[in-house]
Amino acid sequence: DFFWFLGKRHLIKKRLTQQIAQFIRWHKNLGFYLIYINIEQRNMEVYYHIQQADFLPVRFYRKKVNSWKELQDFFRQNRIKNYDLLSISERKRQKNCFYRNCLQSTNKFKELQVICYTHGYILQEIYEEISSERYTYPIYKEYIFTKKMYEKLNLKDIELYYQLPFINFSNID
Repeated sequence: DFFWFLGKRHLIKKRLTQQIAQFIRWHKNLGFYLIYINIEQRNMEVYYHIQQADFLPVRFYRKKVNSWKELQDFFRQNRIKNYDLLSISERKRQKNCFYRNCLQSTNKFKELQVICYTHGYILQEIYEEISSERYTYPIYKEYIFTKKMYEKLNLKDIELYYQLPFINFSNID
């Protein structure tokens, strides 16, 4: 087994990018994780149990460790939890962001609206029906509701996942 140690340039902000996602690893005790090295403070920080939901910032837990031994001990502790349900305020924020994106009509949302319209649906109604109520794995580069919408309309899948070359999906769950 091996570790990727990332620097400040690859810190997770609000969204996960392909540049960061390519370094995500999975461990049975921590779920999906990233390890950052902080040169100034001379420590490492583990971002673990990384989760994502449509239109919300990435969610994760953090643990600072000061030595290699402490890092190894941390990996032996079972810290994986179920993926969290969205709170009422998060659902509200998620819904507001979705509607704002619909009104701004970016190319992606225009395309989704046209696809729904040509199949006899309205995007906003489909979203209400299929939006997710919990956080999920951080493996999707597209909104999860897009995948569900394509499934509902019986369309072929789009390129939905980040390229995660170091994740063996057969070991997860």
